[in-house]
This record gives sequence, structure tokens and C-alpha cells, in this order.
Amino acid sequence: MKNNEISIWNSHMTAAVEIHKRIANNVVKKVLFQESIEANQLQGPIEDPLDNPFLASGSSCQKSINKTISAESNHVNISSESDDETYNPELESSDSGTIMIENLDDDNGMSSGRKKTDFRREWFIGLGIKETVLNNTSNQWIVDAINVSDVLLEYRKLSIEKASENVINDEAEILSLNHIFLLYEHSITGIRVMFNKSLWESMFKDIGNKFTSYELSDRDIIKCHTMSKIANNVKGRKSLLRQWQREIEDDHEDVVLEVFESIIKYLSPEESNSTIKEDTFFHKYIAPLLDVFFAESNLFSCTWSTNVLDASAYRKYNFDPLLKEKKPDFGIYSSYKGKIMHLLVVEVKPPCKKNSDDLIKLGNEMKDIIDKCIDDEINIKNIVICGLLIEGFQCNVFAMDLEHEATYRLIFLGRFYFPRSSYDLSVLSRAIENLMRVKDIIVNSAELFHQIVSEGGNHFPDQSKMTFHTPMRIPL
Repeated sequence: MKNNEISIWNSHMTAAVEIHKRIANNVVKKVLFQESIEANQLQGPIEDPLDNPFLASGSSCQKSINKTISAESNHVNISSESDDETYNPELESSDSGTIMIENLDDDNGMSSGRKKTDFRREWFIGLGIKETVLNNTSNQWIVDAINVSDVLLEYRKLSIEKASENVINDEAEILSLNHIFLLYEHSITGIRVMFNKSLWESMFKDIGNKFTSYELSDRDIIKCHTMSKIANNVKGRKSLLRQWQREIEDDHEDVVLEVFESIIKYLSPEESNSTIKEDTFFHKYIAPLLDVFFAESNLFSCTWSTNVLDASAYRKYNFDPLLKEKKPDFGIYSSYKGKIMHLLVVEVKPPCKKNSDDLIKLGNEMKDIIDKCIDDEINIKNIVICGLLIEGFQCNVFAMDLEHEATYRLIFLGRFYFPRSSYDLSVLSRAIENLMRVKDIIVNSAELFHQIVSEGGNHFPDQSKMTFHTPMRIPL
């Protein structure tokens, strides 16, 4: 690296670390402020809809509270995902809404009046390592002559320090303990504060070259709009579906037709019950749409929450045979010549379910899959794993790869909504685009997996890192 590049690099790193430390201090202040609120038993979240088309209003159920701390204004925005009683389609048109960073200390009994128990978390359980140093031969992520891998590891180092002091409390930091780096293009917090605007944009340009968006044709968008307008007219929608069926050309698929044929029989003008159980919620509102895109084929099969994630079981068994493995709510895997690779994992929270660590669980499940592939001598350089985090009717779409050593990139790809009733079908055009994108990614990964297994596996440098297990809560 030239002298002027070294100077720029040192200046960039110093500024980034200082910014992150200031943000960390602000996070601690906010946690203390939140504790003072809990002590006074302040109830009822402030609602901020952001880009959610299903706004919360007048719900009797407990609403989950998410927090985003602005790096520039030190302002806390609080939004709530509830039982979704109001609908505003104008807010559904953009993926630029913020990923909420959840305060994981939400189990304090504030709503029930129980006394909060003081405890600390022991974060460093398992075979993970606190310090990671890359050597000159490591495959590192370089963008615009800047070593992005080093910056990400510096972010992780700061997260390790916060975990050691028991003040770590957001998902991006917790994920980074296991070398999982949450990358969201429109973020203003988390890893984003480590990079200037120009470098951040270049990073996502580099990422974007790997993921191609799927766009519906104008004709298909019009079809979605037409059906959404007459969905509650039983005779009219049946007539429209028959018309579309007649228009299908031989050997051609019509994904819009398949979607409406699948979901229309499950939806009614009535909205969902806010107290609906998770299994019922999944099979009534989620599965009919996912089934269209991920039906079993010669490339992949489905797995349900009753089945364990074999990659998770493998990782935990190697550390301690008594540890429990993770169980995704839904998943897609490919099996070929005795080897198995999971391609998609789905975590589901029904409306009004209390906040949990589902994003952290999802990220670690995706990492387990990649690590298991490496142990099975599957070259994962060009393989991408996908994940869906479904919270109520909102779905965030993620992809993960391991192109560079010690850098599991958890990339936010987009957001869409599942319809609550037959009045909400206008959300389906974006849902179709996002799910087709996911399908294209996992089909490509499945084909690569089959090819690699057929060739007898590939030997390549191990770029993986071991995982810390779920932290233990230790009373003080």
C-alpha cells in the first residue's frame, strides 16, 4: 500500500472508531434511560409507522418496541409492529425503511408488574474466539483500495469489548461476535458508522454485482392490481382466474396466476385474529404464498419446525453432545449423493408476539449451514444462503455468503408484506418480486452444490470461524 493510501487508511480508521465509541456511549445512556422508565412503570409505546403498510392503532395487545438510534441527532425513534389494524398502501412502495435494532433486555416483566432480576450475560461460550487476525495470505474484502475486512474486524473488536463489559444490546453487535456482519444499505447505525458515504456505496455496488433483482413485467403488475380490486367478488375473481388460465401458453409458467390460485381460497375480508397461534398463522397466511415458489422438486425439498437444522445440530454436537440444536420454522434443503445443504431458513413471529432474538437466531443458523458445507468439503465461495425473517405480516429478506475469510456477510435484500385479508392483495406484486429473487438465488446455489458433489468436492482454504453459543444468563 502506498504512503498516501496508508495515511488515508489510518485517518479513516481513527475517525470510524471514534464515531463508533460515541455511538456506544449513547447506547448505554439510552439503556439507562429505558431502565428508569421501567422503574416508573411507564406503559404504552409511541407508535411510528415508518414504511409499514399495516399501521398499529388502538390495539389491546402488547406491541413490540423497536429502537433505532440516529448517529447524527442522538434521537430515538420507536416503532411498533402490532396486530396491524390499519392499512396504508401509500407507505408500501419503498424498501428504504430502517431495520430496527432491538433492545434484547425486553424480558423484565414491565407489563406484568414483576420485579426485574439483575443478571449478566456470559457471551463467550463455545469454540468461538475473541481475537481474529488476518494474515497477508488471507482472502480479504478490498473495496476502493481499502481493506473492508479490517474495518469489520475492528467493529467486531469493539463489540467484543462491549460484551465483556455486559453493555452489548443490539443485534448487529451481537451478530458480529460470530463474525456475522449485518449489511443494510440504507442504515445510519451499526456497521454503517465505520465507513464514509463513498466507501459504503462502493461496498454495496460490489455486493449488488452478485445479486440480480427480479422485476415483474408491466402486464403482470396490472394483473396483480386488477385482481386486488375484485378479490372480494367471488364470481368476478373466478372468472378472471379462468381467463388467465386460458391465456397461458404451452410450456410457460404464470407465477401471478399460481400465486392468486394458491392464496385466494385462504383469505377472506376478515383480518387475522391478533391472538392467532404461530402454527395456525404460518399455515393460513404464510405457507400458501411460499408453497408457490418453493414446492418440492428434483433440486430441493422442504423442512418444518418439527425437524432440526442438521447444520446447527452438527455444530453443537461437536462442542457438547447434550446441547440442543436449532429448529427453523421452515426451510429448504438440497440432498444429493448422501450430502445435504440447506438453502433457505425461515423464522416466523405471529402478530403481537413479544420481541425475541429471531434475527440473531436466523443469522447463526445461516452461518451454521455455511460452516457445515465447509466441513463437507463443499466450496462455498459462490454459494449463497437465504433467510426470511417474518414478523407479523412483514418479511425481511436476507442473504449470506463467505467470499472472504472471517466475513460472513448478512445482506439485507428487501422487504415485503403478506396480505392480511382479501382487501390487502395490492402488496403481492412486491412479494412476488422478492420471493422470485430468493428462488433464483437458491436454485443457483442448489445447482452449484450438485455440481461440486458430482466432482467429488473441492479442497480450498478454510475461511470459516467457530461460533459462540447462546449466552448464559447469570444472576448477580
